[in-house]
Amino acid sequence: VSSTGIDRFNPAAVGFSHYRYKSTDNKGLAGAQVWEVFQSRDGTLWVGTWDETSATNALNELNRDSGEFTRHIPVAESQAGQPWALPNSIVEDGAGYIWTGGRPFGPPTSGGLGRYDRRTGKWVRFRHDPNTPRSIAGDDIHEMTTEPDGTSWEGNGPKGDGVS
Repeated sequence: VSSTGIDRFNPAAVGFSHYRYKSTDNKGLAGAQVWEVFQSRDGTLWVGTWDETSATNALNELNRDSGEFTRHIPVAESQAGQPWALPNSIVEDGAGYIWTGGRPFGPPTSGGLGRYDRRTGKWVRFRHDPNTPRSIAGDDIHEMTTEPDGTSWEGNGPKGDGVS
């Protein structure tokens, strides 16, 4: 976990570019704490951040040409703006959806998986339901990966006891 942002090393210039959180910059990272950095198949860089001051988590999409970020913020519809989880894992599935897995950080409604549709800008949330055997094993998602056929795997933490 970084608490300052992200850095990009340019071997030709033998130097770093810095991307930092600034509360007044809507085109920058949405939070200072970086939990995950992921590059999708098309070369888009995605950064999972958390801002403790505003209690905002976000999936940040970098425009490499401008150096600006677009913030995609998942919000639980039933919780009047409560964010879902700390975005500590990001993957892309075979259909091009971007998945975020997170750890519960406070409210019992946080945690689980989020699926972001890049075409529509919509989020779908997946949570553990003890009454539904085919739901995810737990809401404390630590790691995710996808197979070439698009199958995804989610590793759950202490509260999930398994792999979904």
